[in-house]
Amino acid sequence: MAVKSTTSDELVLYKRRVFLDKSFVFSRFVKAVDEINVSPYLLLIEKTRSKYSFHIETVFIHPLYPIAPFADYVLLNNCIVRYSRNKKEVLLEGYHDSEWFLQLLILFSFLIASDILVMVLRPGIIPLLIIVITLAIPLSIYRRDVRRFEKIVLLAIASATRTRRK
Repeated sequence: MAVKSTTSDELVLYKRRVFLDKSFVFSRFVKAVDEINVSPYLLLIEKTRSKYSFHIETVFIHPLYPIAPFADYVLLNNCIVRYSRNKKEVLLEGYHDSEWFLQLLILFSFLIASDILVMVLRPGIIPLLIIVITLAIPLSIYRRDVRRFEKIVLLAIASATRTRRK
């Protein structure tokens, strides 16, 4: 298993702290994350330099999967999960590091700027509607990715805090 370094130069797009109870076991948490099915995505889990953290990369694996448009655009494609034993919490940080992200930002910035120009020159409901639709695409991608990470972490925490039956 490769060791992933955690640098702070990535743009963190999502951050969440989850406080845990005393029955939480980190090794069961990592195993539970590894077993979670988030089809049509694949989770690649890598160790980091720290004993109590790991890196999750999300990869789209079904190009013909019939789901929403932009399914293969994964905005939060990387995540660092850090466990603090002293504070009994898990910190989840999602970020993006592929090249299409910058292209997408430039494209949507251009579309919004041109829509605002059209709205100033020709006031009406149509340019405003175009702006709303233009903003809805990246926001829906972001919300979908946040829900996926929420599902992963909450299911893994539930699995890691279950007590064994005697």
